[in-house]
Amino acid sequence: MNLERQIYNNIINLEEISEISKCIQCGTCSGSCPLHDKMEHTPRGLFALIRDYEVMTALSSNTMWYCVSCYACTTRCPRNIPITGIMYRLKEISQNIILLQIPIKLAICIRLLIIVLKKQVKLMKHLL
Repeated sequence: MNLERQIYNNIINLEEISEISKCIQCGTCSGSCPLHDKMEHTPRGLFALIRDYEVMTALSSNTMWYCVSCYACTTRCPRNIPITGIMYRLKEISQNIILLQIPIKLAICIRLLIIVLKKQVKLMKHLL
């Protein structure tokens, strides 16, 4: 099972996130959002990405970070989806995934630094 599917399986049953399945992609939330034009994906686009198992694309987008918690999307949603609550939850999940990736990225940086330092040492030996 790939990483996207694993993350999807881990988050889809969370209380707020499970509500995404009720979305009918009507676009009311996007039309209600005062910052939809700043978002990489509108709320409905974000939900579509998650339902299509493109979770990392969704979580790495700026969409939930532009949510100003005005609740316009939530109050207008014909399916009563707690969109603002979902945005809060996605921010939390996004931060947790980023924190999990730090050790991996740090290890890669350290390996690259060691390679560069070894090359520098070899260069210094030739100059001396």
